[in-house]
Amino acid sequence: MSMVLTVTVNPSYDTTATAVRVEPDRKIRCTEAVEHPGGGGINVARVIGILGGNATALWTNGGLFGIGLGQLLDSAGVDHIPIDISGHTRQSFAVIEDKTHRHYRFSTPGPDISEEELEDLAAVVRQNQYDFLVISGGLPPSVDPEFYNRLASIATGKGARVVLDTNGEPLRAALAGGDVYLVKPNFRELAEAVGMEPGDGNFDVTSSSRELVEQGKAAVVVTSLGPAGVILTTTKGVMRIPAPTVTISSKIGAGDSTVGGIVYRLGEGDDLIAAVRFGVASGAAAVMTPGTELCKRHDVESLIAAILADSDD
Repeated sequence: MSMVLTVTVNPSYDTTATAVRVEPDRKIRCTEAVEHPGGGGINVARVIGILGGNATALWTNGGLFGIGLGQLLDSAGVDHIPIDISGHTRQSFAVIEDKTHRHYRFSTPGPDISEEELEDLAAVVRQNQYDFLVISGGLPPSVDPEFYNRLASIATGKGARVVLDTNGEPLRAALAGGDVYLVKPNFRELAEAVGMEPGDGNFDVTSSSRELVEQGKAAVVVTSLGPAGVILTTTKGVMRIPAPTVTISSKIGAGDSTVGGIVYRLGEGDDLIAAVRFGVASGAAAVMTPGTELCKRHDVESLIAAILADSDD
């Protein structure tokens, strides 16, 4: 079994509640809230644990929400390394409207993090042993977009494979360094990565993902197309992997579940295609769960069986 370290520079204390109706200028009375530890890398570590593997989550811890997030990770049985910061870990709040099932999501930008605190985090990446480093989620506004590139360089120098799931300038900066093994953008993030707009008539998923691979920015590009599945691109070619049809409850956490499923199966020795198929099943299973809940193992196992049956037809 491979060792996995995930990095979450801007984690969140996720709270989900439901309300009969969400309206302006009125007090919205919600149900009892449900809390989960959140943020890209933390979610990936949780998914790997749900699926039967082990991962260690490295994250920044500050203020009351940081304390609460650590308690939630302990309760979930997730191995984790908190890096204490002077700022406050953010909260994300989601309200689900009963009648329409619409999701209203609110999130603050995150804390200021000093260079000394970032170096504490980078030191853990430098000093620990792991086979995969998963860098997932956005950065607070105070952090240099080059920071992910810095972490990727450290991990590659240690012989680890870097998996990246972020957006905007941190995505472009990390890819420019050439130390990313696998990147999982969605349609919009892929366009950003190649300097185009999603609505640009010249933008094409296949050619853009090939561009990243041919330029050596990533060895593997897994482009998420939502309910249509993913496009897997490597030096060997391009392959479309469709997603199974499921009843959608919430799209929150689907991307993190996809990444978690891929890394888990790669760590178990699967080849890349098999691992990505498992990731697609994990992402589809996540949308079946409400709010910020992630995938459930029995759903993933059922869906991957269906995917494999379809691929044999």
